[in-house]
Amino acid sequence: MVVGLSRLEAGKQRNLTKIQYVSSGCFSGVATRLVIQPLDVVKIRFQLQEEPLYGVNRGKYSGRMLKTMRMIWKEEGFKALWRGHISGQALSVTYGVIQYSTFEALSSEIVKLGFGKYKMTADFLCGSIAGSLATACSMPFDVIRTRMVVSQGYRNLLHPINKTWTKEGIGGFFHGLTPSLAQIALNAGKDKFITSGALAGIVAKTITYPLDLVRHRLQINERIRPGAFGQTTAYGGMLTATIRGIVKHEGFTSLYKGIWPALLKESTQTALSFFFYELACDILSGSLFNSK
Repeated sequence: MVVGLSRLEAGKQRNLTKIQYVSSGCFSGVATRLVIQPLDVVKIRFQLQEEPLYGVNRGKYSGRMLKTMRMIWKEEGFKALWRGHISGQALSVTYGVIQYSTFEALSSEIVKLGFGKYKMTADFLCGSIAGSLATACSMPFDVIRTRMVVSQGYRNLLHPINKTWTKEGIGGFFHGLTPSLAQIALNAGKDKFITSGALAGIVAKTITYPLDLVRHRLQINERIRPGAFGQTTAYGGMLTATIRGIVKHEGFTSLYKGIWPALLKESTQTALSFFFYELACDILSGSLFNSK
């Protein structure tokens, strides 16, 4: 996008240090997640509801975002819309640091080995490896975030961590890893084939969304999800078995439950991330208060 490139060039003229750029990126990530967390809560609850979101036989949540937010606020309090926020922040920071640092390290090695001319292929491979490593390392935060979004029984962040460790062991922190890695493989090169970053994110989200839904289904089981939330079906913990079970009992379109808040989150996240990053860079460079 022309606008994005012009702003990027303007950013390069600020002469900020690497630490200041990293700080701006961290601020952007934290601020963005703070704003979009309610959309994440709604999306996950839609994904985990086995009953239909629409029609006469619909479950607790009707599939309408604002109505669901009001229901959560009324039944659980305003703070419930930010349930799982701290673990979500830890997830974002851990993933971002590992992904970017690994990608840069691998890219440098690729150039040293003389494969720099195969840029598209190199970026795809480096992106896949970096994304997979970051996903594996940050998965425990993802599991805890998902469980806190669903259950009202956790007193604090340490409560679900202790409960997961006690009842499920180390493996409990990595439920849903397989569909997450599959998403990484499909997402790795999206920015190389689609010019607009926002469009790339939306297209990739739509294509890989069923894997996102399955990931959250695998992270929650009948021992975690309260009965009042709705019916719970055990699919054996396998990716393919879960997909087949969902399609068989709920229909193919159920693989896209929560797609609208997910797409709204994706597009909003792209815009907010850029806005907060530019804002932080302007503040650190002093240009925000000195327009001359």
